[in-house]
Order: sequence, then C-alpha cells, then structure tokens
Amino acid sequence: MSERPALSDEQRRHLLEPQFLPPSVEVNGKTYTPEAPIAPGFKGVVWRVRDEFGRRRALKLCIYDDYQERSYLQELSRASALEPYREFARFVDAGLVELSLGCLPPQKYVCFVEEWIDGLTLRCFVKEQKELVTASFLLAYVRGLCGGLSVLQKVNLKHDDLHAGNVIIARPLPGDLPAEWSIKIIDMGSLKAADLPTKKPKDDHRHFVDHLILLWNTVHARRILTVRDRRFLTEASRLFRSMLDDEPSIALREPAQIMKQFDLAYTRASTSRPDRDVSPTSPFELFPLSTLQMINYLRGCLLARVRSGKRWMGRTRAWLQGHEVVESPQCSGG
Repeated sequence: MSERPALSDEQRRHLLEPQFLPPSVEVNGKTYTPEAPIAPGFKGVVWRVRDEFGRRRALKLCIYDDYQERSYLQELSRASALEPYREFARFVDAGLVELSLGCLPPQKYVCFVEEWIDGLTLRCFVKEQKELVTASFLLAYVRGLCGGLSVLQKVNLKHDDLHAGNVIIARPLPGDLPAEWSIKIIDMGSLKAADLPTKKPKDDHRHFVDHLILLWNTVHARRILTVRDRRFLTEASRLFRSMLDDEPSIALREPAQIMKQFDLAYTRASTSRPDRDVSPTSPFELFPLSTLQMINYLRGCLLARVRSGKRWMGRTRAWLQGHEVVESPQCSGG
C-alpha cells in the first residue's frame, strides 16, 4: 500500500499560526475571515471562520496531493445526500485555494467549508465534562451514533474517518427545550461509497466501538455508581464483545439492532432482579446522593447492619467508621 500523503511539520505549523494565514480566504467567490485555529490533522488543519454575513463556519485546509487521484468534488456531491439529516454537520462549499505561508513557497490546498458546530469533540468531552458522562449519556450516545450510521447505510455511504475527534457533542442552543447536548458527525472530507474498501486501519463500526469503550471507562471511573448503572455497564460490556465478534452470524453490527440491544440492556438494568444484582463496592451506591440527611441516615443503617454480621457489609466496616460525611454543595439538597 502506498504511503498516504500528509502535511509536513513545517506546513502544519504555518497553517496553525494566525500571523502566517492571510486575513481572508476566498472559496468560489465567497470570503471567509479566519478567527481561530481549532485542530491539526494528518492531512489538514481546521479553522473557525466567519463568512460575509457573520455566520461561523468550519474551514478545513487539506493538502492538494491527497486529491491527485480523485476529485474533491466527489466528497461535496456525496455530502449533499446527508444534508436533510440532523446527525451531520452540513457541507457548505469546497474549492481550491493557493496560499503563501510565511517563508514557504505558494502552495495549493483543497478547502472544505462546513457548518460550524458549537461544542466539544467526544475526545475532549470525556475530559472536560466528565461529570455529564453517565450511564444514561452512554445510552443516548448509542442512540445518536446508531442514527448517524443508519443514515449512512441508507444513502450507501461510509464516513471512513469516524474517530473520536470527528464526533461533536453539541451544546444546546439558547432557548432550546429541552436544553440537552446532542450528537453531530463532522468532517465529510473522507466520505466514500459503502462498497469501496477502506484504506484506514478501522472502519466506522470499529470506531463506534472505540467511542463506546471510551465512554464506558469514563462512567466506570466515577467514584459512586448506582446499582442500576453498574448493571448497565456489565450488560454493555457483553454487547461490546458481540459487536467485535468476527463470526457474521453472531456479530452485532446493524445500527437498528445495536440500539435495540442497548435499550433492552438499560431496561434490564433498571429492573430490580435479585438474581442479576451486581454487588456494590461502596454502600452509598445503593441510592443517588441527594441530601446530607439521607447520606447520614444510610450511614447509620449500614453501620447497624455491619454490626449484625451481614455478609457483604463486613468489607465496609473500616470504610464507614473512617469517613465522616460532611456537607458540600453537591449533596446539600439546596
């Protein structure tokens, strides 16, 4: 396999520095004013820009060499099939631009312009908003990505670069009801027909599993989990194995089936069934911590059960006796 074209370190550095970029970039007669560099990539760099009407857009500058054997207009044509669907950022325009960056000679770049999505990539979201990454968020993410993958299947396309940096968790807009984060798939510059082989190490489905494992690990790392959440994580880990199975008759790959199985797993986790209980690692996983009074009440009850010799409570004696519960804004009930 021939080596994929890539930006040189010098090109990438110059494309990311505001002083090297011209004050405006013109694409097909439309002027875009750069505001801030957003992210460097293997073959391109993304900037936040404004168009002539003040609307924010995402502008991606890609190396021209990557399009020697194919037309960048193919991506624009394919992306038009996704325009009606809310799961995808809208492709606005594409064209060739020639830029002189600092001391570098003038070079051609393929410029893609896309709808600007205000939010965080999944990769950043799990770091900066980890308190929002709950079991219910994991389920909502499954539904959102399954929706996007189902659309791609319907229009006979694959994204072909669906890593965690190309999914945005979009902030709710002012006035939105309900005010909820949503999922948007971005960067349509690698769209391909579904029946074409990928040259990438991972296909869309494998990237999707990586996303879910990233979220699973983030939820699992939380200090306190309800029994329902622990049950759901156990159920989800079984589904991951099915999603990764090489046997076609066993593998879980259809978006509609994946969403259905995760919905069923969450329902099972929410149903009290003693034979499927997951032993808590902390006594406070039994209930969500809503008020200081409830915590202290539970602490007293659990200490009494420890003294009465209940089997699993024996492990918590030292933990309970060594921790005084103090009031904090999170659990003050105010």
